[in-house]
Amino acid sequence: MRFLALALVLLIALIQNPLWFGKGGWLRVWELDRQIDAWYATLKVVEVAFDDEAAAFSNINTTEELRSAESGQRLPRE
Repeated sequence: MRFLALALVLLIALIQNPLWFGKGGWLRVWELDRQIDAWYATLKVVEVAFDDEAAAFSNINTTEELRSAESGQRLPRE
């Protein structure tokens, strides 16, 4: 009986090994999470207060659009 229990535990451990340590395992996910956090830290993010003003909902994608929005000018849309 002990042999059967030990064999089942060993079988479960062998099945779980690729899930934990193989390609796509938790170590790889942890490394990718670190890389994404490092990449996100390099981005320049502008937080906008979403109030009732229509300007809060403008779509600003480039630095030129940001400068024109800050100066009050509107860029013609293509």
